[in-house]
Amino acid sequence: IYVGVGSCGLAAGAMEVIGAIETRLARKGLDAEIIRVGCIGPCYLEPLVDVQMPGRPRISYSNVTPEFVPAILDSFL
Repeated sequence: IYVGVGSCGLAAGAMEVIGAIETRLARKGLDAEIIRVGCIGPCYLEPLVDVQMPGRPRISYSNVTPEFVPAILDSFL
């Protein structure tokens, strides 16, 4: 799980999104790597979260808030 934590991502709430991801993974008893990356590019779309399952394409989500995290993760996990 990639989360953009450049200055624009941080200002848009990326750390709160990471907290929500960690909470969701813990509740489900799942282990996933959360990779904090720098600026992904389109700052107006931050926080950006990309999810990539092994052997599958990377899927990007924009303007992610903690409220969206359960639905995003549950669709993959």
